[in-house]
Amino acid sequence: IKPLIPFVMWYLVVPVRALVGEVTPWMPDLMWFVFFYVCGLAVWELLKREGNKIHAVGIAVPGPFLRKPGRIALMTQFPGWDKLDLNEEFLKEFPVPVFIEHGANAGALAEWRYGKYRRNQGCLVNFLAGEGVGAGIVVDGEIFAGSRGIAGEIGHISLDINGEKCDCGNRGCMELYCSALSLVKHTMEELPKYPQSSL
Repeated sequence: IKPLIPFVMWYLVVPVRALVGEVTPWMPDLMWFVFFYVCGLAVWELLKREGNKIHAVGIAVPGPFLRKPGRIALMTQFPGWDKLDLNEEFLKEFPVPVFIEHGANAGALAEWRYGKYRRNQGCLVNFLAGEGVGAGIVVDGEIFAGSRGIAGEIGHISLDINGEKCDCGNRGCMELYCSALSLVKHTMEELPKYPQSSL
């Protein structure tokens, strides 16, 4: 089971943020509600219907995801997630084991084991570009996450040291130029120049 939490958040929360134009105090609470409600509902529904066939639950989350403390260190333009302990919320919620992993890592491992480029040894890198930018790295069948679990966080590599300031504190991060959130942001900024646009 892999609830697609980033995409749920994209379709339900990003349009609201785009309309409001800024992060409001109630947005983190809205996102947490969406996260737990949609994820929990999906898992319990499947357990109820196919319980004897389900041996574990896998949850892919946005990053940077700090695996040991079970926290999302930063979700660009969506404050408050760093205070949420996913391990505490999910690991004891269901009657089967729960595994929480960064979405890019989960995708890399799935490609390694079941995809077109599946293999037994070597290195595979999965680039994930959505509301953020990241990479999952698999070496000889194991996720290479680094000491803090954020080895593939390429979205916060600076492309322009004098560029726009990122939520992470750095300047000119890759996410500011080629993520879905940056596309929405820059589109909203440019729209007034094109009053005839269908957008």
